[in-house]
Order: sequence, then C-alpha cells, then structure tokens
Amino acid sequence: AVVRVSAQLIDGSNGLESWSQNYDRLPGDAIKIQTDIAENVARALSIAFGASTGSSLIVGGTQNAAAQDLVLKADEAFEQYTKEDADRAVRLVDEAIRLDPNYAGAYARRAFYTIRRGNAFSTCCNEFAQSRAEALPYAQKALSVSPNFSYAHAAMAAVHQGNFNVAAASSEFRRAVELAPGDADLLRGYSFFLSQLGNQAESLRLAQKALELDPLNDDSYENWVGALFDARRYDEAVRFAEETKRKSPELFDDESLLGMCLLMLGRLQEAQKHFALGRADSWQRLTNEALVLGRSGDRAGA
Repeated sequence: AVVRVSAQLIDGSNGLESWSQNYDRLPGDAIKIQTDIAENVARALSIAFGASTGSSLIVGGTQNAAAQDLVLKADEAFEQYTKEDADRAVRLVDEAIRLDPNYAGAYARRAFYTIRRGNAFSTCCNEFAQSRAEALPYAQKALSVSPNFSYAHAAMAAVHQGNFNVAAASSEFRRAVELAPGDADLLRGYSFFLSQLGNQAESLRLAQKALELDPLNDDSYENWVGALFDARRYDEAVRFAEETKRKSPELFDDESLLGMCLLMLGRLQEAQKHFALGRADSWQRLTNEALVLGRSGDRAGA
C-alpha cells in the first residue's frame, strides 16, 4: 500500500491552478511523512516562484521538528476534551515553546487552550477570570513574533471574546479571516462568534463556506448544525444531522447538539436517547438531561 498526497496551489483571484504535484510515500510515521512532504512542497514552490527563503511559506510555524511534533500531539490531546487531556495539551505546548521560543503557533495555541480549559473546567469565578488573564500574554506574544499570522489574531479574538470585549474580538476575527480567507477553522470560529451576536445570516454563510472548503472534517458539519440551531432552524438541523449520520457517520457524532435540536422541537424521549450517549460525568450531559426532566415536569429531578 502507498500513501498518495496531492498538493495544489490555486490562484484565489481566478481559481486557476498555479502548481501541483503528487507525493507517494510508504505508510509509516505520520509526522515524518508530513514533514518530508512539507519540505518538498516548500522547496518546489521556492524554485517555481523564486522565493529567497521558505520562511514566508510557514508564517507562525517552526523549523524545529520536535517542537512541531509536540504541538501536533497537543492538538490531539485537547480534542479528547477531558481536564486531564487539556492539562496535558498545555504541558506539551509549553515544552514546544521551550524548544522554539519564537514559535508563534505554539503561543497562539497556549492562549486558546488556556481559555477553553477555563471555559470547560473552571470551578469558580476566580478560576474563570484567571484563565483569561493567563491567556492574554500568550496571544500578545504570538502577535509580536508574527504580526501577520492569522491564528495569532484568532487567539487574541478568543481572549477578547472571553472578556466580553465584543468590538475588539470582532476586529481581531476580521483581521484573521482577512489574512487567511481560505482557513476553514477560522471561518468556523468566526461563524460561531457571529451566531452568538445574533448575526445568523452571516454566521450561516461562513458555516456553509467552511463546509465547502473542508468537507471531510467533522467540525464543519457540527458547525453547520450549530449555526442552524442558533438560527432556530431546528427541523433543518435535525434532518441534516441525521442524513449525515446515515451517509457518513464519521462526519457527525455530536449527540448533544442533535439532542438539543430535538429538545427544542419537543421530542423529549428522542433527545434523551442522544444525551444518554455522553459521558456519565459530563457537565454537558447533566445539564441536557436536567432540561429534559424540567420540560417533562420533573422539576425535582431537574
């Protein structure tokens, strides 16, 4: 078996392909394969477009393979969404920063992780506020190291968002998207932010664009269903989620979100079935099941 990766460079102004190349590699260490192909792509583009160095191709990145490896492991750990994994992700990113003190991507992640860990696992107001204060200097450092790094602006947007500084968060989000209009992750984050402000039309537009740009990422599908939920288009959200689960179950597994859509439609028993698939000790499951009990009339149970 051979792993084939096809790389393309598309001119965003006209949609025409400027460069493309296929890379065939034997299965093995994913990090080594990624690094090898990335180096080959950078080298090829440098030759094709006369770049003096490859640094401009990796804005906010690192040339330290060990630091990059740590960041990728941190991303994977944080996706598990437990407090232990969130703490481990922070430690991994801290180690990446120690290896490369100018790794803007690591500083931006440190800011994101700190905020999201605070959102999910703070046990009092002081911890919540501390997470914002702790995240700020990391976002600032990411911007000082790489002012045109879109992810650094997104990290600063997240800090402002956490502090309810809506105007500053909006400005940073817009700058991030301006720097990387094809980054589906940024579009998903901005879409969610706008939906919370009540700008459902723009939120849905961005969610749809992210889905088109990144159709093999389950986050794109969750973001779209979430945007429909915030727009109170619950029937449409349920139909889309259930159809996606039937056709490609790996692309939508947010049982809590689907359950909330069903809850809002008054389909309480169906909602509870989806909520029951979550971890028994999850605050999200407990909250959702309390809503079901409350709407069923069991206020004591809720």
